[in-house]
Amino acid sequence: MTHPNIASDRINKLEDDEVFVFGSNLAGHHAGGAARIANESFGAVWGIGVGPTGRAYAIPTMHGGVDDIKPYVDQFIEYADKNRHYKFLVTRIGCGIAGFTDEEIAPLFKGCLNMGNVFLPQSFHNIITKSQSANNVMTPSLMGAIIGDMVGSIYEFNPIKTKDFPLMSQGMDYTDDTIMTIAVADWLMHDEAHSKETLVDTMRKWGQKYPNPMGAYGGSFSSWLTSKDPQPYNSWGNGSAMRVSAVGYWSESLEECLELAKTTAEVTHNHPEGIKGAQATAAAIFLARNGHTLKDIKEYIESTFGYDLSRTCDEIRKTYHFDPSCQGTVPESIIAVLESTDYEDAIRTVVSLGGDADTMGAITGAIAYAQYKGISRELDQFAKDKLPEDILDIVFEFGYR
Repeated sequence: MTHPNIASDRINKLEDDEVFVFGSNLAGHHAGGAARIANESFGAVWGIGVGPTGRAYAIPTMHGGVDDIKPYVDQFIEYADKNRHYKFLVTRIGCGIAGFTDEEIAPLFKGCLNMGNVFLPQSFHNIITKSQSANNVMTPSLMGAIIGDMVGSIYEFNPIKTKDFPLMSQGMDYTDDTIMTIAVADWLMHDEAHSKETLVDTMRKWGQKYPNPMGAYGGSFSSWLTSKDPQPYNSWGNGSAMRVSAVGYWSESLEECLELAKTTAEVTHNHPEGIKGAQATAAAIFLARNGHTLKDIKEYIESTFGYDLSRTCDEIRKTYHFDPSCQGTVPESIIAVLESTDYEDAIRTVVSLGGDADTMGAITGAIAYAQYKGISRELDQFAKDKLPEDILDIVFEFGYR
């Protein structure tokens, strides 16, 4: 965040829309520290040790270790997310009488970092952001999809059902997903009218320049690339979703995002499912990069596109297999992001489902990078070292969005 929300270390009054968040005990005996301030100044009720009370919110910290505190912090984050009309001023809960250190408690509030209505202590914010950035770098936006594509490339036809695998292997390489992602970005930047005719020309230019990528192009798409009269072929395949990420980063409004995504799909994948998959992917990226929570994204995608995002990856993994359709890959790729803790975790999760790993990696990677805005330095350089110079030129020209 450019301007992080920092709570004062001395809170002695509240505005009408502010809530004092303090560490308590399960019995609600507010006898000392911030709990006493909550009781005497902000109406925290004696005997209520969990949740909203008066003009305050109680998080118990005296009943066990950090793992015992975490469910109550998660409950607070969910409550704050549902009550965006309030500003929540978090104190250094657990770091006084309870005896925990800031380094132990701060990571529990990682999920608050991009919530505009939660204000963290400066020490918590510093610890969380330092942990995130210690080995992470910001990279040009297209690298989110490209890295996901590369990591999944060796598992497309050799699926795995575990998250325990190397993220960097010499056999990994960019595939058609990366090439067409670059083509769409090239079109967005260099055709002000964003016409279908120019998009077709640009996609065919890149496809003909790189005719034999790892994993190859799909049969219908390969024919389209070399046809004298390229026409859409009513595909519902996930090729429309794997190439659309630049749209989510480029667009200045959700309406523009949906329209551009539709355009990028229709030149080949003009089946309703092909269009929907591209739009859902681009919309998730747009919402993530504009600060919406994963919960916001889930609700929007479900209500707008009808995808079922209520399943867990553990449930999906049991019976899932290679599926080249939008309807059979886009929801699963989004769910992997919804369950993730960071970019790498999202990629590990989606590959572990055992499906169309490179394409799902590209979809998940694009959304996850928009959400977390950081990738390990080593993984980022590993991928860049494998890209040809002309592809890197587009990556850097498209830039950081």
